[in-house]
Amino acid sequence: MQKFVLILFVSVLGVFVANKKKETPTVTNDVVLQNVEALADNENSGGNYSIKCLMEGDTECPHNGWRVMYVIEGLSLGDDEETY
Repeated sequence: MQKFVLILFVSVLGVFVANKKKETPTVTNDVVLQNVEALADNENSGGNYSIKCLMEGDTECPHNGWRVMYVIEGLSLGDDEETY
C-alpha cells in the first residue's frame, strides 16, 4: 500500500511539474504598454480627429496638450479628407 501511495504521489508531482513548464511567461514591457496607449488614444472622445499623438516626447499634442514624440496628421480612409 505504501508503494502505491508513493507511486501515486510521484506521478501527480510529475504531472504538476510538466504542466508548470508548459506555461508561457507573460511579457509586459514599455513598448507593449505604449502600443496599447497609442491604440486607445481618442477611443472615447466622440470627435473625429485627424491628428494622432504617439509616445512621450518634447512636442505638444494639438488636441490635448500632452508632451508627445510624434504628431501624425491626416488619418483618413475616405475621399473627403486630404491625407499626408
